[in-house]
Amino acid sequence: MGALAKAVSSYASTAVVVFIQNLVSVILIVPFVVYVGIHQLKTQRIGMHFFRALTGSAAWYCLFLAIPIISLTNATLLLYSAPLWMPLLGFLFFEEKVSPKVWLGVLVGFVGIILVLQPGKDFFHPGDFIALAGAILMSFALFSVRWLRTTEPVIRILFYYFSLSTLIFLPMALLYWRMPTTLLPWCYLIAIGVMMALSQLFITMAYKHASAVRLSPYIYSVIIFSALLDWFIWGHAPNVWENGGIVLVLAGGIIASLESKKK
Repeated sequence: MGALAKAVSSYASTAVVVFIQNLVSVILIVPFVVYVGIHQLKTQRIGMHFFRALTGSAAWYCLFLAIPIISLTNATLLLYSAPLWMPLLGFLFFEEKVSPKVWLGVLVGFVGIILVLQPGKDFFHPGDFIALAGAILMSFALFSVRWLRTTEPVIRILFYYFSLSTLIFLPMALLYWRMPTTLLPWCYLIAIGVMMALSQLFITMAYKHASAVRLSPYIYSVIIFSALLDWFIWGHAPNVWENGGIVLVLAGGIIASLESKKK
């Protein structure tokens, strides 16, 4: 999905990409809503659904905004550092207890982020800050999903996320309206939406058959695939520092995720 967003960035504004992403996703999920029944959409937690849509879609906006100006590998890695921020944000804002092993994972991951950013080299690129902001927003979105799952079925969470995200980004898309004029970029845009919907569906199905502890390492495989695509398509091969940082972020994120799930 990130590779497609990078490819289409020359043809459509970032706001339009996020808008189309969610519009296509909500169109695809409507048949599932009809199948299970419209009554499944009744909720008393619309405020939390809105918070999840706002933070989640804003996180994707940050990723798609950063991808054209920094490497796909770094942008994806920084966004998927969200599990490293969750223990820190949970401790600071929600008074959650964090075990020493989780703090160890966070520390290892943050060292990896520093290696990837290489602050001694031209200092920080603005794209790095944008991607990091996306990671923090994604952390809050993940918190909201955790809270919503206590009362809301998955189909309701997905429908409100996609539909509210579409409405949230509609004004911004109209304000920064820049659409492709040829067929191929349109295919990219639609594919981004399809992949978003399918990824959410497959992740949901996976959680029905395996625990979060088992799935956490596989979620991070997106960073590996992004690095390979970045190398093959755009010729960006991570240097020694970036490779070391990737390993540490992966290790730290997995440690933090696994230890958090044990609580």
